[in-house]
Amino acid sequence: TSFSSRASQYWYLSSTVKIPVAIALLKQVDQKKIKLSEKVKIRKTDYRDGAGPVNGLKPGKRVSDKYLLNKMSQSSDNAATDLIIKRIGIKTVNKYVSQYTGKKSFGPITSLLDVRRKAYSEFHPRANSLSNFAFFAIKKQKKTHKKVSELAKQLKVSRKSLKLQSYDAGFKKYYARNWNSAPLTSYAALLEKLVAGRILSKTSTQVLIGILSKIHTGKKRVLSGLSKNTFFAHKTGTQHRQACDLGIAGNKRKGKPKVLILVCAKNWKKLSRAEKLMSQIGRIVSKTDLL
Repeated sequence: TSFSSRASQYWYLSSTVKIPVAIALLKQVDQKKIKLSEKVKIRKTDYRDGAGPVNGLKPGKRVSDKYLLNKMSQSSDNAATDLIIKRIGIKTVNKYVSQYTGKKSFGPITSLLDVRRKAYSEFHPRANSLSNFAFFAIKKQKKTHKKVSELAKQLKVSRKSLKLQSYDAGFKKYYARNWNSAPLTSYAALLEKLVAGRILSKTSTQVLIGILSKIHTGKKRVLSGLSKNTFFAHKTGTQHRQACDLGIAGNKRKGKPKVLILVCAKNWKKLSRAEKLMSQIGRIVSKTDLL
């Protein structure tokens, strides 16, 4: 049984693409191509704007793939995500997405650095070559018009030379290209196969669901509306006027995933309004006998 509204249209997934990245990593583990105990070295070029502890690590520090998997998933760490993508390759991520959801069911998934580059290239093509640190400077600006001005500064061009002057207009064009986007029906199919054990080994499936059950982000979203005896293995994502909360819910005592809950909201002026909607979905599900 399923209930949906506009689930077949493409939605920008933002950080919820980190579940497909996690699946691709664990698939490599199942195939014995990678061990989660293996370590990678942090370089200055690996830092990414956004949440998470990896940016606080000194260059040269070595961390395990297990550490990166946890920080990518639970803290939504962009640097951890791109380090994993560098390890396994973005083609590998997209290959598994296509394999388990069908060709062209997802728009292409990119690295998190390329998310920034592609979004800002709507304003100026040279944004495709900006360094990772340029995006830290842009993110520091709280007002969207100041972000556009900072972009011009980082590009060393006049603001008037930008193709677009509105932050909203730039992201609208970026979203329309369907990078890092998918119908929620396609994402649900991926989660359904994951829970059924049709993608990963039993051990890797349990590892991933366990990690996703301890997410640190989005506490005011679906989870806040669910009853206390319900677990929610999920991933949240937030981008300019776009937000999602996608996951698997079940009864804590029974320990079995029972319901897929996928909620995205767009064009909101305040994130709190989108989160209130998501919380209401959680409350509605808790009032049913689905769990």
